[in-house]
Amino acid sequence: MSTDELQWITALRHGDTIRFSELYHHFSPKIYQLCFRFTGHAGEAEEHTQDIFLKLFQKRHSFKGESSFFTWFYRLAVNHMNNVVRRKRPAEVEQVLDAPASGGLDQAHHIALEQAIQSLSPGFRSVFVLHDRQGHSHEEIADMLGIAVGTSKSQLCRARLALREQLKPYLEASHEP
Repeated sequence: MSTDELQWITALRHGDTIRFSELYHHFSPKIYQLCFRFTGHAGEAEEHTQDIFLKLFQKRHSFKGESSFFTWFYRLAVNHMNNVVRRKRPAEVEQVLDAPASGGLDQAHHIALEQAIQSLSPGFRSVFVLHDRQGHSHEEIADMLGIAVGTSKSQLCRARLALREQLKPYLEASHEP
C-alpha cells in the first residue's frame, strides 16, 4: 500500500475533510469514468460519482486493509452502480430508445449496444465494463469483485456471447452489400 493510500485511510477514519478533498480530486476521474460507462449520461455519471464519494465517507470505517484501498473503493463503486442499474426503471430505457436519432444508423447501433449491455446480468455487465471498456486485467477484476480469475474470464466470455446474440440483427445488417 502506498504512502498516499495510508495517509488517506488514516485521514478518512479521522474525518479529515482536507485529505478527503485530495482523495476526491485524485480518484474522481476514474470513478466518473466508471459511472459514465454504466449510465452513458454525463449528468447521471456526475451525480453517481458524488453519491459514491458520500458512500465512501459513510463507510470509511469498514475498510479492513485486506486489499488495496483503491480496489476496495472501486468495488464499492461497482456495487453502487450495479444497484443503480438494477433499480433503473424500464420506462427510462424506453425514453432513450424513443429519442430521435440524430446520428442515423451509427446512433441506432450505439443505442442497441448500450441497451444490450444494460440487459446483461449484473455480474456479466460488471466484468464486461471493467475489462472491455475500462481496460482492467482479469486479475484486477477478480480482486475488485471478490471473484476468481477464472470466473472473470468465464463471465466475460458469456457476456460477449450474450451481446453478440442480442446484436446479431445489427451485425448482419451492417455486413449486407
